[in-house]
Amino acid sequence: GGLFYIGRDVARRRDGQIIWGFELVGDVLWLRDRWEEVGKSFQEQDEAFDELFDTRRVVQAGIDQTGMGEKVVEDAQRRHGSYRVQGFLLTGPTRLDLGVSLATRFERGLIRVPPDPVIRSDLRAIKRASTAGGGVRLVNDDTTHADRFWAAGIASSLADMPPAAYDYR
Repeated sequence: GGLFYIGRDVARRRDGQIIWGFELVGDVLWLRDRWEEVGKSFQEQDEAFDELFDTRRVVQAGIDQTGMGEKVVEDAQRRHGSYRVQGFLLTGPTRLDLGVSLATRFERGLIRVPPDPVIRSDLRAIKRASTAGGGVRLVNDDTTHADRFWAAGIASSLADMPPAAYDYR
């Protein structure tokens, strides 16, 4: 299989817990694995996440570190290495970077996701808005939490960076 990138949006009760695994084939990201649950324990989330490391060639995984994600990222880095697991604080600038990465991939046809109406709704929930200073920020349409958008954006952003080359002697 090809190189694999994971995006994970952490939640515990009401919102979706999303773990999406993408395989990079050529320059196209293909959504290969989806774990989407509500109300599962952190242990169950971690088991689903860890299974991808056991079954796929994971280059990097990114996790929403905001709020309750701090411990999730710390634990995942301890299990899989801080070079393979990266935390993302979903603040304004980071959200914009993730959104631009994802939008660019879709515009260029470099990402494939199933034609699922739930996915489409999630992806469309995030909109560009102007800031008072003339900048741009991403806002949620407030009808959808857009967990899948952030998981996909995290994986897309990781795949934008060339994998680290290791030189063994």
